Amino acid sequence: MQLYGMAIFAQTKIVTGQVIDVTNSPLPGVNILVKGTTIGCITDIDGNYSISVPDLATDILVFSYIGFTQKEVACKGQPKINVTLTEDQQQLDEVVVVGYGVQKKSHLTGSISKIKNENLGQLPVSRADQALVGKLAGVQIQNISAQSGASPKIQIRGIGSISADTNPLIVVDGYPIPGDLSDVDMNDVESIEVLKDAASAAIYGSRGANGIIIVTTRSGSSEGSKPTIRINSYGGVKERLLKGIQRTRPEDWKIKAEQIYAEMGRPISGAHASMVDDMKKVYVASDVLGTQTDWVEETIKLGYIQNHQISVSGGSKNVNYYASGSFLDEKGIVITDRYKKFNLNAKVDAKINDKLEFGVNVNAVVDSQRAYRSGSQSNINQVFRDAMYIPVRHTAETIEWARLSDPTLNIGDYAHEYHFSKVPYNGEYISVKNAGGNNGISTTLERNDRTGYIKALGNIYLQYQPVKGLILKSSFGGYASMMDYKFYQSSLAHNNGKTSGQYKTAKVIDWLNENIATYTPNLGENHSLSILAGYTVQKTTGYNSNMTASDFPTDNIQTLNAGIINSGNTTEYEELLLSALGRVTYSYKGKYLASVSSRWDGSSRFGINNKWGYFPSVSLGWRISEESFFTPVKKIIDELKIRASFGASGNKNIGNYQAFGLLSQSNAVINNKVTPGYTQISSENKDLGWERTYQYNGGFDLGMFNNRLRINLDAYYTITDKLLLEREISSMTGQTNQLVNMGKMSNTGYEIEITTQNIQTKDFSWSTSLNIAQNFNKVLNLGGVDKIISSPKGEEKRPTYFVTEVGKPLVQFYGFVVEKEIPNEGLISPVWPVDVKPELVHVKDLDGNGKIDDDDMVAQGSPYPKVTWGMTNDLKWKDFDLNVVVQGSHGNKVFNIDEHYAQSQWNGKLLPEYQNSYNNIKHKASACWFVEDASFIAIRSINLGYTLPKNIMKNCSLRVYASIYNPCYFLLGDYKGYNPEGIKSFDTPLIDGYQSGAMPLARTYTLGFNFQF
Repeated sequence: MQLYGMAIFAQTKIVTGQVIDVTNSPLPGVNILVKGTTIGCITDIDGNYSISVPDLATDILVFSYIGFTQKEVACKGQPKINVTLTEDQQQLDEVVVVGYGVQKKSHLTGSISKIKNENLGQLPVSRADQALVGKLAGVQIQNISAQSGASPKIQIRGIGSISADTNPLIVVDGYPIPGDLSDVDMNDVESIEVLKDAASAAIYGSRGANGIIIVTTRSGSSEGSKPTIRINSYGGVKERLLKGIQRTRPEDWKIKAEQIYAEMGRPISGAHASMVDDMKKVYVASDVLGTQTDWVEETIKLGYIQNHQISVSGGSKNVNYYASGSFLDEKGIVITDRYKKFNLNAKVDAKINDKLEFGVNVNAVVDSQRAYRSGSQSNINQVFRDAMYIPVRHTAETIEWARLSDPTLNIGDYAHEYHFSKVPYNGEYISVKNAGGNNGISTTLERNDRTGYIKALGNIYLQYQPVKGLILKSSFGGYASMMDYKFYQSSLAHNNGKTSGQYKTAKVIDWLNENIATYTPNLGENHSLSILAGYTVQKTTGYNSNMTASDFPTDNIQTLNAGIINSGNTTEYEELLLSALGRVTYSYKGKYLASVSSRWDGSSRFGINNKWGYFPSVSLGWRISEESFFTPVKKIIDELKIRASFGASGNKNIGNYQAFGLLSQSNAVINNKVTPGYTQISSENKDLGWERTYQYNGGFDLGMFNNRLRINLDAYYTITDKLLLEREISSMTGQTNQLVNMGKMSNTGYEIEITTQNIQTKDFSWSTSLNIAQNFNKVLNLGGVDKIISSPKGEEKRPTYFVTEVGKPLVQFYGFVVEKEIPNEGLISPVWPVDVKPELVHVKDLDGNGKIDDDDMVAQGSPYPKVTWGMTNDLKWKDFDLNVVVQGSHGNKVFNIDEHYAQSQWNGKLLPEYQNSYNNIKHKASACWFVEDASFIAIRSINLGYTLPKNIMKNCSLRVYASIYNPCYFLLGDYKGYNPEGIKSFDTPLIDGYQSGAMPLARTYTLGFNFQF
């Protein structure tokens, strides 16, 4: 017995080596097994391994790694064996996440785009959705506000609703959350899948019409590895990207004024008294006051951003875990713009025995946002109105003149324009105030505007496998969000000295129970079948409060009880969603593919006669490349699959209680006494139901040259009917409108995704991903009317109109057609201030009736882009890596009202001989004068990294990197603002593309590092 043991000991040897990929990068976590035994190990962070083999001469080592082709290597007496693994596309397909499960990408029959998080967490952005810009075909992510932490506008395959919310559904680790992607730290994300066609989204039923974004967060390792700690940290500065609207400085006014009058052949002084007065203002502003305030520069300063995240992951054969914490601090380039966020995340998965598994994950977010605020909007349009000769604060040179208007003023007080209504000049007093607005800096610094959130998402599941192939999974989760909003306007913010305050709270509590059964029977080598069935229950409850106050006696106490309470209200709501769902997927020999799904949703939001909706789908695929007749071209074409799908999905995002006759508190006088009561404010509709979307999708997937070239193409046609519209009803009912299901709209488009491996050698590799998308939106029916005219609320002084018209896109700009401006020779004073154009224009009499009226207004462009695209290039040379993302948007227009703010300060008059010679309208705004082409090409990000060689970093790795976010924009049209994507949001999809005080885009420079040990 002893001699036998000595023989075994003599034959046992240690084999060492390293496992790398084709780019010479080490592969950590590779499984290595002595074939035919249970002896194994895994590679460390540098791809190194060490394993004991019973017989060095005859044993075979098996190397396996997810996403790579398994490789067997005979030892043949070698004590050191280095191995190179190549990617296996078929195994990579296993990780595609679909609704309520996973599926091989090669077996997908719907339209799903996926992005893996490799270095997205290193981009200097405050939200996960901002990191996805330009990376997914058919997914338009528009940064409508450059404010730190602001939500972008996300549209998948165009807009599909007139009245309901058009945001996609966000699903985080299987939980459909009421929030958005601000709840997710990009560093914690493993992958993101976007379900675009109705066949893929139908499994989410009434919430799938706007597409689904599925986020899968990172998990721990179950390979028995020691804990792995990762640190990602970066910091940097931010600066303004675009110059925007340029204004003439006061020092140039006198020269330009004299030039204009010389060209007109008129003396500076003469018969026109108002002209002389206006010229006095120019001289006073440029010669006497001597101030040259650049209000844009006073408002926009350097900002910064810093982000720090640490995570730990690991596990054993039966338990794996992942935990992380992060802190983000972003100061925008506009003063007072600040955003902070804390994220905590933890996930544990445990295998109790061969049949039972258990898991829990928790995510918590705490964020705080301080906004730049002008008036009642988070924008900067006030800076376009302030005269440049007005100082931010009064100086010794301006205080005496200002005291003529307000004797209480002192040096250092904010300077408002009305302070310059009595400026002495040549023995008389004249007014040099340009507009009645407030000092743009005082409206910022003297307003406290803060929003804070606390959010938490938790989910637990229990999974049981009673027999082989059958998995029963039950989960219960909860989501909670608490918002706290505080606003205070001090006595220094407004030129009238009025104070005001506001306090709002909002609380959302959501819980979800899902019970899913999945059966995958073994039908032999040729057949693959998966059957899924389940039911879910989700309930959302919300609480809101809002209070306002004014006339605070002092700015030192800003709680609302210190002022006079003006209003206060509280609201509560709840929503219940019951669902049953099922799906069957089948493939024969891996080449004939089919999937059928359906979902039944019942929602408390709809009328009593229409609570339930049914959402079916079917999709088919044919992998032609798997046919025997395809063999001759296999050396060139690795994969060719065609697919087609049809599905129905819905949109329930109409708000709560819209189907009911609602009451509002109202007082009445009964017997000479005020008696509280209620008044009906809406009409009941028992038949109110979903907006319903049907989509047809066709496409193909092509892989060539050992999959170094991959092309995915999709074409789709979508019909959305039963649109929610306000219909006029008889006033005898006590109401004038009722929300009903009527109307129809379509979206047609195509998407192309191309991935190429351009170069791949031992030291250098270069790959490119390109996506192109085009969408055409058309209104097919508006419930009996030809068009709907809409106008933004709060912008009545500058009337702007939008039209929704049958046969045209959902939103178009609407107004008069400008023929020409009033010429200088027709104006008494064209130089106050210089370079500001008159508001009066000559417009076309389109119907030829000799007058300008509403019949002369026409559509003048749409805010929707005609083509969007994005391109990502990844390059690696030895230990260096470079990532460049470029994005393009073409054909989209904006109504840039900011130019109107800059140009609408002229207050001159027409000469008598010109007053009756033109068809005039008051505002250029209603003439679509400021509709601009906002097409652009943007280099979104450049990230350069260097990984220290493994001979320096023994048991750890360190990558340092530098990045530039938004390095440059190339404006292709006549847009003149600060952000071609910056538009103001309204409570209706019928108004879009309206830009008012869009906050400037920022260019961000950062340095950071990734450290892992």
